[in-house]
Amino acid sequence: MSLLLKSFESFFSDEPGDSLYIEDHQFFVDDLQRWFEVCSSAFEKPSFVHNRVDDCVYLISNSLMDLLGYNREEFADMGPQFLRQLMHHADSKELDAICNPALNELIPQHTQNASPYFTLKFNFRIRHKKGHYLTLDCFLYPIYSIDGVVHFTLTYIRPTTRLVHVNLQVYFMYDNMRFIYNRRLKSFLPEKKARLDDQELLILNYTAKGNKEYEIAEMMNLDVNRVKYYKKRVMKKLSVHSMPEALYFALKMNLI
Repeated sequence: MSLLLKSFESFFSDEPGDSLYIEDHQFFVDDLQRWFEVCSSAFEKPSFVHNRVDDCVYLISNSLMDLLGYNREEFADMGPQFLRQLMHHADSKELDAICNPALNELIPQHTQNASPYFTLKFNFRIRHKKGHYLTLDCFLYPIYSIDGVVHFTLTYIRPTTRLVHVNLQVYFMYDNMRFIYNRRLKSFLPEKKARLDDQELLILNYTAKGNKEYEIAEMMNLDVNRVKYYKKRVMKKLSVHSMPEALYFALKMNLI
């Protein structure tokens, strides 16, 4: 069985006029807990249910406890905000800076219904009981929302040996679109645009304005052959066979 760190009932309101009031909330709570047990067991992955409103973890799987080395009593003592206690401070701070614009700006723009349908992929470091840090790849799914605002989420975890900066991707299933956070620009870019580097984007823009290769080479202080090489890279990354196709795709996807 998983470990319940905080009662779901405590989140809901008893006042009928409150936006968090659910007439039969007990049915929702029981159903959610049963669903979590089945999913965490079926996928055999460490997982937890988190509420972004109060920043508390409500449910954690046995496999997550085993992964971090703590027993049930130790997790119960740490309480529903154990993630904040164990997560690397720098990663915690950076995730807040990245996740807030994703949840408050990007996601509402691409989810028009009351049940947002998206996936977040992100990573962070967390302290094991023995003192060392584990790097975790996380896959987050919304499981309960009100008026398009996500409250409860389910996160599956996969340990990784990669030591990388915190990064975040948002994938919208209905639109088949992926956005990747650009650390330099501090904003989310469509996947295709995120994969083009600054030189490639600049050459794409110059080409769109009608500049010839020798003109682009002069403006960028490059050899003409280097410009041709960058163009080939752009076409390969965008999966097209010509620069006119690349320009058409770039304009359609708002890359330039």
